[in-house]
Amino acid sequence: MKKILITGSSGYIGQHLAKMLQGKYDVVGLDRCLRKVPFMPKYGDLWGANKEVEENFDTVIHLAGSVSVGESIEFPYSYYRNNIEGTDLALESIIYKNFIFASTGAAEYPESSPYAMSKRCAEDVVKEYCERYEFNYTTFRFYNVFGCDEGIRLTNEDGLLSALRKAKKTGTFNLYGNNYNTSDGTAIRDYVYVNDICRSIEMAIENPANRIEELGTGEVYSVQNMINLYRKNNNCDFNVVVKSRRKGDVERSYCKKDSTYFKKTVTISDMLKENK
Repeated sequence: MKKILITGSSGYIGQHLAKMLQGKYDVVGLDRCLRKVPFMPKYGDLWGANKEVEENFDTVIHLAGSVSVGESIEFPYSYYRNNIEGTDLALESIIYKNFIFASTGAAEYPESSPYAMSKRCAEDVVKEYCERYEFNYTTFRFYNVFGCDEGIRLTNEDGLLSALRKAKKTGTFNLYGNNYNTSDGTAIRDYVYVNDICRSIEMAIENPANRIEELGTGEVYSVQNMINLYRKNNNCDFNVVVKSRRKGDVERSYCKKDSTYFKKTVTISDMLKENK
């Protein structure tokens, strides 16, 4: 059985991935944030440990990193350190044959925020390192990852799903910007089911791409579309309060290249409907 290390294993995608790979691989987690989640990591913080992980792995899946656009504008150095230096540390401090790196569709617009720039730079670090030392690798650009299995905790409070769930309870949704050059004035995104992302990662364990692959549907929905669909699919209502645009948010972000690693398995309505 192949041995797999997941960094960021207590995070949103990490929890789903650990659940999917359970029983198929010998999965080990590495995370600095030891949350009480269904699939707890076996290691702690690689930064804090400041030493090499003393095991060999067939594949490292590097999900760890900082992910908030707004926070990156406020604390840019932290994002460059975590996302660039942290990726370099993972490349150099762990023994592996295959490296899978979680990037973002925002890397297409590196000038938009320190988050986007840090991920774009980390992509280059992965490519240069793995090609120089002849390791297999796959870099996946995730678009807006959405949906959540029952019992798994959302860890990005800035994400749309977290905001919609909060609005359902509080009665208020904060909409950041309604004056974009789009059909309804709100930003356009490509929403991708979290377990479809995890299946793509699983494919790359066995068949590395040795290049960047974009994981998205190519279908676009505005934030207002998502609000309306969430209300409809969950039979709820809440007030929408329009706020100023957030710095770093781009008008449109969606997948433009099909990937053989990606297959859409659910509809947008399926992703938006909460478990009863």
